[in-house]
Amino acid sequence: ASALSLAGKLAAKVARPAGSRVVGANDRINFGLIGVGAMGFGHVKQLVRRSKENGDVQVVAVSDIYTRRKKRAQEHAGLADKDVHHDFRDLVARSDVDAVLIATPDHWHARQALDALRARKDVYLQKPMTYTIEEAREVAAAVRQTGRVLQVGSQHSSDLRYHRAREVIEKGWIGSPLWAQGTFSRNSIYGEWNYTIDDDGNEETIDWKAFLGPAPRRPFSQDRYFRWRKYWDYSGGIATDLLYHKLAPLLVAVTGPGGAPFPTRVTAHGGIYVHKDREVPDSYATTVEYENFDGHQAGRGFLPAGQADGL
Repeated sequence: ASALSLAGKLAAKVARPAGSRVVGANDRINFGLIGVGAMGFGHVKQLVRRSKENGDVQVVAVSDIYTRRKKRAQEHAGLADKDVHHDFRDLVARSDVDAVLIATPDHWHARQALDALRARKDVYLQKPMTYTIEEAREVAAAVRQTGRVLQVGSQHSSDLRYHRAREVIEKGWIGSPLWAQGTFSRNSIYGEWNYTIDDDGNEETIDWKAFLGPAPRRPFSQDRYFRWRKYWDYSGGIATDLLYHKLAPLLVAVTGPGGAPFPTRVTAHGGIYVHKDREVPDSYATTVEYENFDGHQAGRGFLPAGQADGL
């Protein structure tokens, strides 16, 4: 749903700046997708379905470093071999790509988003925006410099229930909100993020060097490739996955049109208590404190959010 909302924003633009294809109001928006694993392939299916139903978008190129995923996306989108790229830079260099959708591990987000923006593409970037704060600042600066559209994804922010809650708060029906809370309790004997490992995912079919990218050099590991959210090299763990899925829609509900102010205080705690097969915490909680909620809250506001995975 979030990627399609970006399509709507782009469709409203009649002309594109220099370096991009000129798009008329009746033209399709051409998407290139970087990373077509579980989330990325879900976007492929959404965009293909919308293309068939509305005709206002189309998938013209995909990029991935795992052979099986490339072939699956190619077949579903009906792409020619020339439209399937191993190196994402070949995709962003294409003049027929209007928008790039990035669904890769956290540690690749900044590099791929920056390259796409500088190639005059609009970008839908899966959360988290970047792996580090410094990278986020660099991406924000690139958006201002290039004038491109960049949307950071949390699909829960498109949930109409949170927008309805915002209307209720804006009308003053419940008074000024003091705090809001959200929790993921994914208690499981398997442990969060222990995704299925493909039998044919090996050093022959996965470009391990390309996966590592800016991360530290390590021997090939199926667990690190398929279950990368468990490792600090590629992910912020719960904080950059499930926390944001709760924090973003809460902010949609409790902040005014100007959005949330910068927090005055953030505290967090957690640890590995049950599932010892990881580096990141299996249980985590954080509290984000604001001076106000942009007019809805006269005093301090709190937004606790967290997850207890194994307890």
